[in-house]
Amino acid sequence: MAFIPTHPMQMVIYPIGAGELVKLERGGIEAYENGAAWFPDGRRIILCGHEPGRASRVYIQAIPVGKPQPIAPEGTHLGALSPDGRLVLARGSDGSWDTHPVGGGPPRPVPGLTAREEPIRWSADGSSVYVFDPREVPSRVERFTLATGQRDLVMTVGTENRTGLTRVSSVTMADDPRVYAYSFYRQLSSLFVWDGAR
Repeated sequence: MAFIPTHPMQMVIYPIGAGELVKLERGGIEAYENGAAWFPDGRRIILCGHEPGRASRVYIQAIPVGKPQPIAPEGTHLGALSPDGRLVLARGSDGSWDTHPVGGGPPRPVPGLTAREEPIRWSADGSSVYVFDPREVPSRVERFTLATGQRDLVMTVGTENRTGLTRVSSVTMADDPRVYAYSFYRQLSSLFVWDGAR
């Protein structure tokens, strides 16, 4: 999947092998936000976007045809889809986190997660979420247990060479948390000596 930066934006699916790209129905969405994720069945995606003059919200869309259907109220931002595809973790406009049932029903608050944190993914058993704070350098990746709020340190990223490191922008993790990748922002500068200055 990819977002084409037109106005309004267009989401497309690029084939891995032979074939042509598929342009997805936008419905009323003017712009997409925060990426998108596939459901385990491979027939739907979950995404975040907003309609003209309205706040962002989380949508589900059938693939390859189907219009985006909202599953969370306005002001929500996509966090992560559970491994069974039944719950989506989303952040509200006030920074609080909730799990929203994909099939409908009231959201359940997730106390203990902060507005600064970003979810990486759910654990394979669906009991926890891996999170990190991108503004913390180096950044701690923790396993947050949803039922109890317990936190366990998994790793610290951004420790190898911290020269000029200003922010850990994203962390990606495989089913095995020992396999991961992350990106960061680095800002370097030079100091000069000026001889003969008065």
